[in-house]
Amino acid sequence: NRTKNYDGIQQEITGRVHPKLAYKVIAIVRISGGNSHITSANVKATLWVYQQILWLQWLCSAQATIHDWVQLQGTFILNSCPKRVIIYLEGPDPGTDILLDSLVVNLAPKSLQSPPFIEVVQ
Repeated sequence: NRTKNYDGIQQEITGRVHPKLAYKVIAIVRISGGNSHITSANVKATLWVYQQILWLQWLCSAQATIHDWVQLQGTFILNSCPKRVIIYLEGPDPGTDILLDSLVVNLAPKSLQSPPFIEVVQ
């Protein structure tokens, strides 16, 4: 019963994620139903973060089909402690369902825990 392409499966993860740590997101998805001529669609995992203003962070995407499960994988780091954090899936046009086999958010490997050092060369 999705009415917009951004309507999708969502889960609030506020309180389960902490600032300055890297998290890895893995989702297994496919699409179903909808128009019979649609056999594939881009599905995205997005982070909805609200502190004093709302901002969205796109995490990852994959071309999902009606036949095969595909994996979305991405990482994120929160710079502060937001009021709300929601992870959600979006993508296909309304009338096409997003099927979710699993969605896991874990701490990323230690190599991703600190932001990369960027040197300004003049």
